[in-house]
Amino acid sequence: MSVERADQFIGNTLLSSTAITSYVSSRIYNGSRPADTTIPSINFYEIVALPKRRAVQAETYSINCRASSQGFAKTLGSMVSELFGSASGDGTLGSISAFSCITNVIRENCLEEVDLEFPCWNYSVDVQIVHL
Repeated sequence: MSVERADQFIGNTLLSSTAITSYVSSRIYNGSRPADTTIPSINFYEIVALPKRRAVQAETYSINCRASSQGFAKTLGSMVSELFGSASGDGTLGSISAFSCITNVIRENCLEEVDLEFPCWNYSVDVQIVHL
């Protein structure tokens, strides 16, 4: 599968992790989490994209891990953080190609909160993808 954008890189990286998909299956969403989504689930969306400079682009995404318990949400968040912490380099994880990821910066948010619209715990991880 050819990856040309940061959101594709994130989605494919999450879906290629058997450790993560063993918990969330294919419930990984780009953008808002669909209403009445079964948990555990993950959704991610772009927070900010910096202007391209010297052919390098930096985009920051929030990856939200939702689960029925505080501990499980944090466990999923830690798995995501570890996954993207090991994804730095050329971004060719497995079959992901044509997307050159220079580095990843991970900020694991310590805020764990209950989503009042849909009772669950949310643990978010911010990932900055710097790419060509």
